[in-house]
Amino acid sequence: MSFKLAAMTAALAAVAGAAYFDGYNNVSALDTPKQVRMSYQGATAMMVSWNTFGQITEPTVKYGLEVCIPP
Repeated sequence: MSFKLAAMTAALAAVAGAAYFDGYNNVSALDTPKQVRMSYQGATAMMVSWNTFGQITEPTVKYGLEVCIPP
C-alpha cells in the first residue's frame, strides 16, 4: 500500500469515528462553534461570529468580567 493511500485510509477511519469532521478536528455536535472570529468595531463595539455544522435557533454571545464556561 502506498503512503498516500495509507494516509487517506487513516483519515477516513478518523472521520468515521466522529459525528462531524471540519477538515482539522472532530466535532461531536451540530452546534459546536468552529472558526470563531472577533473584530474591533470602534470604541464601543465588537463583532463576534462563528460557524457551526447546523443552524442555531438562538445564537448567543455571553460577555463580562468573569469567565463563562458552558455546562
